[in-house]
Amino acid sequence: MAPREAHGTHFSEHLFTLDYDSGGAVPPPTAIPHDTTPNSGDDEDDDDFIPGGATQTPAANVANANAGPSSEAGRGSGEPPTGPLNVDPLSVDPSSHSPGVRMRDYVGEDDVTVHLGNRQRRVPRAVAAIVPPSPPPSTRRRPSSSGGDPPSPSSSIPELDTTGSDGDASSVGELEDSLENSAEDMSSEGDASAASGASSAADGRARASLPTLQFSASTTLSDLRYFAERGLVVPALAGLDTPRLLALGSRMIADYAKSPARRVAVASNASVLRFLMAVIREGDAQGREYSVEAIRSLTATEESDQYLMQTPNLLSTLAGVAADRSNPGHGSDSRGSKARLHACIAIMNLSCGKSNKVEIARIPEVLLAMRDVMMDSVMTEARLKATTCIKNLSNADANDAALLGTSGLVEALGHVTAISGDSAITTNACLALMNLSISKQNKHRVFCTPGVMDALMSTAMNANGEARVKACSALSNLAIGYDNKIPMFEYPGFVEVIISVIGTDGDEARTKACSILWSFAAEMKNQIPVVSRGDILPVLVRVAREDVQTEARFKCVAALTLLAESLDNAVPILSSGALVPLMDILEEAGPDPTQWKGQTASWCVGFLMNMAQSDDAVRPLREAGVVELLTPLLTLDHYQSLKAAMAVTFVCRYDECDEAYDLLRKTESVIPKIITLLHNTLSGKGGNGYKYGVFTLRSSVGCIQSLAAGPDFMKERMATGPVFESLLRVLNDFCVECTPGAIVGGGKDDGVSPTLAVRAVHSLTTFLIPAPGNSLPFGPIFDGHLVTALKNFETNRHPELKHADKLLARETWHLIQGLDNDTTIKMSLQTSEGSVDLSENDNMDYPVRTFLLEDKRGRRFCVPVDPSGKRNFYDNRQWCFRRGRFCKVGETPDPAFRWSRELQLVYLTALATQQLPGDSRPGDEEMTSPMADS
Repeated sequence: MAPREAHGTHFSEHLFTLDYDSGGAVPPPTAIPHDTTPNSGDDEDDDDFIPGGATQTPAANVANANAGPSSEAGRGSGEPPTGPLNVDPLSVDPSSHSPGVRMRDYVGEDDVTVHLGNRQRRVPRAVAAIVPPSPPPSTRRRPSSSGGDPPSPSSSIPELDTTGSDGDASSVGELEDSLENSAEDMSSEGDASAASGASSAADGRARASLPTLQFSASTTLSDLRYFAERGLVVPALAGLDTPRLLALGSRMIADYAKSPARRVAVASNASVLRFLMAVIREGDAQGREYSVEAIRSLTATEESDQYLMQTPNLLSTLAGVAADRSNPGHGSDSRGSKARLHACIAIMNLSCGKSNKVEIARIPEVLLAMRDVMMDSVMTEARLKATTCIKNLSNADANDAALLGTSGLVEALGHVTAISGDSAITTNACLALMNLSISKQNKHRVFCTPGVMDALMSTAMNANGEARVKACSALSNLAIGYDNKIPMFEYPGFVEVIISVIGTDGDEARTKACSILWSFAAEMKNQIPVVSRGDILPVLVRVAREDVQTEARFKCVAALTLLAESLDNAVPILSSGALVPLMDILEEAGPDPTQWKGQTASWCVGFLMNMAQSDDAVRPLREAGVVELLTPLLTLDHYQSLKAAMAVTFVCRYDECDEAYDLLRKTESVIPKIITLLHNTLSGKGGNGYKYGVFTLRSSVGCIQSLAAGPDFMKERMATGPVFESLLRVLNDFCVECTPGAIVGGGKDDGVSPTLAVRAVHSLTTFLIPAPGNSLPFGPIFDGHLVTALKNFETNRHPELKHADKLLARETWHLIQGLDNDTTIKMSLQTSEGSVDLSENDNMDYPVRTFLLEDKRGRRFCVPVDPSGKRNFYDNRQWCFRRGRFCKVGETPDPAFRWSRELQLVYLTALATQQLPGDSRPGDEEMTSPMADS
């Protein structure tokens, strides 16, 4: 946040600031000292004489007259004339007079006598005339030169004494008496009002008893200060009624506002603020400049905010000056330009206050004025202050709607970002855009604003330092938006800019640029195009391999992990050399995840898990030693063991050796976590150690499918109700309810996840139901839902579905409903390699040669080479296709291996095509085919 500004190069040279001595623990408000009485410096011949012929200054008179125990020590040396309550006289506002602060505290008999002179002295020229309290309205008359009735003090601006003639003793005495009497009247009336409780009536009488001052054309700044220092600042300002006098009063307030010790006193005086606003609206260019400058100085102190923010229409008035709407005739001169700058700085200073931001943003005139200054102002400094103001307002999330709802404001931020040659303006504009693009609902709105993308791209490409970092930060925020990922990736020239920043910057801007590539990779529809471009993947691999100082490596590893989610990217990623640096990172991190620093190693495990899901990557990963690298993680009670177990499961899914069996046994303890992962992913929530969205739906379903196709002990662990329910939900989202899906996949557009779910359901169903006629142990209602989903999958026209998987779905629901697949399924049977075996019948004295036929369910039918099985016609024993022999006494064929017409046709075809030699016996005995009774 930019600091508040009190001083600048545009302050007039005549303004001054003094350093005042402070007394006590809490320094009292101070005032500017005065060395002369009114007009003493205008006419050198009018010296004040004291008895003895010596010439003495009014300051000396003050010291002499007030000498004694109750005198204010040091007033003659420059300390302000404060009263007994130690209140700054500039804060005295009779219009809102408090009973606890009396005019007597500021204007006493000694003060009036000393500073206004004694009645015997000659006053050559009157600078102020006192107007006593007015009579009832019916008797008010305009004063005449012969001393008629005075004017009414109820007038906002009293009549000016423009005669210029020398005043007589009676006029000075009239002023002195009126000041004294008004002070006493206010004191007595204040006490009476406190006693009676009628404060409002007493305030009205107090205001009516105040003196009304009238000033001549020769009034000077010192004259006005004289009255202001004695608690009469409000009557003094009320007596100014010409453009020159109004400008003079504004200049006096601006001088006081320059003093840090007196700003709060001035700001707390509501009448003073009303005077400044009146001059801004009605005064000339000079008075308007002084008034706006005074408010600017007041805003330099945060303690003044409560008074300024409570002043009605103050902000809208400043906005009118900033936009040059209130006085269009003066906007082109130098004073008008300075006033615009002062107004911009004042609004900017107020926007620094945390509690002010929302209030300021609620005023449309302010936002429109800042927009106009950013778009049209020829002053670089004014444009800077306006941009800084919007940046300050954007720090409050509650202001997003107001800022984005202001017509042309976001466009103006893009405009100043593009055209400004000032790095501060560009940085603040980028900061405002960055703040506005934080909220999820704002990202697409900011991205679609004309000129914003081009301005940020130009800044990121050409700027340096903080401006470049903030531009990349704003672009990174926009790229996070779900609706922006695809259009930003396709935006002309944008990817080239990001790659250039990564290549030329080595600090925070580079990290932000890598974050943008990460965001692109998080969108599934972008993953294949990102790799297909050919220029992004090498950059990611290079940063992952070389950068060890910044978070850029982490961002690039995360991007590679997400790109590996698409199976088609596995081969290009392996070809890019990404596997080696990521395995090196994981090896350097060590086998204990609790000792890992950062999240880079964790993403490396996820990368290996995603890559292992591709059939084309299984062998390279096995040969690279991925299994050995991940094995220490399998037995840990840690979140990383979940990903490691999934990766090992994918890599070993085609292995049938003892080593693979042992590895699967090690992953057995992780199976509950894998099942919970699938459930949480479908439910849209995270699990222990991970957030929702870390795992794609395809990853968890694919792992379930790989385990379901494993050994029987693994099938037994997987064939549970929660697994079937989760798999059914995947199918329902795809082809029954046809949901839109989520960021992790699933829904009607994801063809991979339901395909894996069908394969898993088929493997587990054939394990639970070896043959038609049985049912799943989850109840008929569940069976009905599952059959419906499988039927819909079979008829679905999604382009990613394969015919073989649809046949699996049909066979599964037929199996659940107890239907025979003989006549309805075109089974693709083939002779197993090396399946010709020799089996001897215990009751036969001759061997029966057999071979195996394997169906798509994985069942192997052991059938004889000779169709007769060399069985005599009187032998009524049945052939068991599982055992590959005739049943013994008391045995029956395995019901899970039922012979069918289709199997018979394939069997005869195999005999003919394989040309398997059949053993023969002397043909004088009649033989019976073993298939006849099967």
